[in-house]
Amino acid sequence: MKKPIYIIIAFAMVALLTQCRSHTRNWQAYFWTSTKTGIAQYLYINNVMKGQLPYLSSGPDCDDAAAKSRTLHLKLKSGTYDITVKDHDGNISFNETLTIRLSNGNKTISTTQEDKTNGSRNVVEDNCLVHEIYF
Repeated sequence: MKKPIYIIIAFAMVALLTQCRSHTRNWQAYFWTSTKTGIAQYLYINNVMKGQLPYLSSGPDCDDAAAKSRTLHLKLKSGTYDITVKDHDGNISFNETLTIRLSNGNKTISTTQEDKTNGSRNVVEDNCLVHEIYF
């Protein structure tokens, strides 16, 4: 008789713990640069080339679909990423560590660059991140 009670209690605990799990959503990330170099620059995330980083004279807001379409759009999970911009020859123009978290409505965004002559700026709304890189 005790065995079925233990099974019911174990099942209830699993169901309860499953409900307590935090809800994490993906970020819709839009990358662009405000630095006009005259040569193509490429965005790498964790040493994987994601595409050419587009130059824009001004950046989009999260609600500007037309302007966002001119950026490099990526879906990113909450986490920490090594962001690097390189030219075709592999010369590094920019490097930072980007941490983004979105869980249960709480947002965390932080960046760290070693070279203080360059940087990044963010526009954030809900799960939209517009990430400007300048160097």
